[in-house]
Amino acid sequence: MSRAALPSLLLLLLCCTVARAQQPSAPMLFGRVAVNRTHVAFNYAGDIWLVERGGGEARRLNAAPGSHNFPVFSPDGSQLAYGRQSGPAWDVYVGPAAGGGEAKRLTFHPGTEFPFGWTPDGKRLLIASNRSAFQRVYTLEPGGSPLPAELPLPRAQSGSLSPDGKRIAYNPMAATVGDWRFYRGGAKGLIWLVNLSDGALEKLPSGDFNDLMPMWVGGKIYFISDRTGTYNLFSYDLSNRQTKQLSNFERYGIRWASAGPDSIVFVRDGRIHLFDLASGQTRVVEVRLKPDESETQPRTVNASRTIDWATLSEDGGRVVFSARGDVLVFNPSSGDARNLTETPAAFERFAALSPDGKQVAYFSDETGEYQLHVRPSEGAGAVKKIAIEPKPSFYRELTWSPDSKKLAFADKRLALWYADVESGSVKRVDTSVYSYQEELRPAWSPDSRYLTYSKHLRNRIRTVYVHDLAANRTHQITDGRTHAESPVFDASGKYLYFLSSPNAGTSEFGWGVLSGILARPLVVRRAHVIILQNGEPSPLLPNGQPDPSVKLEASTAPARIDFDGIAQRVVDLPLQQRDYAQLIPGGEAGQLFAVVYEWPKSPGPGSNP
Repeated sequence: MSRAALPSLLLLLLCCTVARAQQPSAPMLFGRVAVNRTHVAFNYAGDIWLVERGGGEARRLNAAPGSHNFPVFSPDGSQLAYGRQSGPAWDVYVGPAAGGGEAKRLTFHPGTEFPFGWTPDGKRLLIASNRSAFQRVYTLEPGGSPLPAELPLPRAQSGSLSPDGKRIAYNPMAATVGDWRFYRGGAKGLIWLVNLSDGALEKLPSGDFNDLMPMWVGGKIYFISDRTGTYNLFSYDLSNRQTKQLSNFERYGIRWASAGPDSIVFVRDGRIHLFDLASGQTRVVEVRLKPDESETQPRTVNASRTIDWATLSEDGGRVVFSARGDVLVFNPSSGDARNLTETPAAFERFAALSPDGKQVAYFSDETGEYQLHVRPSEGAGAVKKIAIEPKPSFYRELTWSPDSKKLAFADKRLALWYADVESGSVKRVDTSVYSYQEELRPAWSPDSRYLTYSKHLRNRIRTVYVHDLAANRTHQITDGRTHAESPVFDASGKYLYFLSSPNAGTSEFGWGVLSGILARPLVVRRAHVIILQNGEPSPLLPNGQPDPSVKLEASTAPARIDFDGIAQRVVDLPLQQRDYAQLIPGGEAGQLFAVVYEWPKSPGPGSNP
């Protein structure tokens, strides 16, 4: 290499190094944030960290055991209050913002209490506490009495005092940011202004959106709002009563925000951003840190503590577990266990062993989105990877067909699917229209031609359906006016069992509806059997006793269902009405098991079976 080329090469290497240094840092799971004139405090991995506003190496402020969050700088930036969770509840601590000093514990109540602000003079903290029936706001003097003084607000989630300390902007109720996107229910975020001396109330303009985390700086109230679909930064000018949008994020919204004397810091897309109040410009604060990564290091753990799914083989000789994102096969007789997937970087869920015992199916996010994987149960052999849809969802209720060739499953969008393992084709069978659908509970006919399930109609009544794979047609079996569920085929292929209820449709409501909570213990169900073919005799005599002339045998031979007039071939099983949870077909023809909920004799609100 010539000497003339050497400086050019060094310059090129220098440019590459600089370019790499200027690349944004990888997203991190930042929690609550706070800002003063020189530093940003933030929560990460259960600790409070401090980084200069210009970015750089972050420094951990606390080394005490427990989780730390909710950092709040005092108005002059010299003190930092935060919450520490060393047991089931949070308590308030305060210490030097620069670190190095001993933090002082300020609260000792068994309930949860954490700081979210200071009075403008820096003498008292604003804390949220659930020591009463609802979360309310209190003030607490760090060097004074340990008993907080309650502000005259019935309930509050977060707030910010006016510069003169006479009024407060607060959320009386607030949706959880990021955990329930597009929430528009009764607890949506509103911002109210209250005069603390006379209780005079002013409500900021509201609509079909959430306004959260009010921050009172000068003559404006800054807040985050999802009125554009994602959470962005807005301001409300108290002088002209005008609202202004200050950021335009589309895909990822703001998660946490806090105001300082001249800027607002917020978390978005796994990074810390700083909004300058004077210029209106936003920049990313580059953060480098070295957290305790002992929990992320490879190690051997007890998988039995984290089992989230288990299925038995047909003969009970093997058990397939989903635990810690892997699929394990366990032999109860020998005690041997084998990790079938061994994928630390992927998560496998809802493993199911095929009826012939040769294959294991599960959902894997190996590609970043969930796909259906099928592999030999003995471990050796290729993995069949089946992409389900262009925009994948989360999936569950993985159910093998008796011939071990097809798999039925449901998704979080309330749809029912089945996949052909050999061809890798996937078909959507049906979709529920009721948001609280819960399980569809798909079940196959013995010949693997028919797939039965139950879904809610628009009137919220569960209804039994049967999908004919050969004809590619779905049939409604029950009338849609009586709650019907848990359909399963008899091993003979001649009958379909199901449950019905006269009051489940008016008593089993989701989302915590109060009438459903109170009425749920009163629900009863009864069991029925449907004769699937015209001319086939009933398995029961008119008196409810078994008909000795009807001989049943388990069969996987092709079966036929006569759908015309099927509602006229429903027979009540001679079982007393109880709160049946689920029907399970036995391995023999005419054999049926029922799972029953047993309630306390005098159930009350919140009771469980």
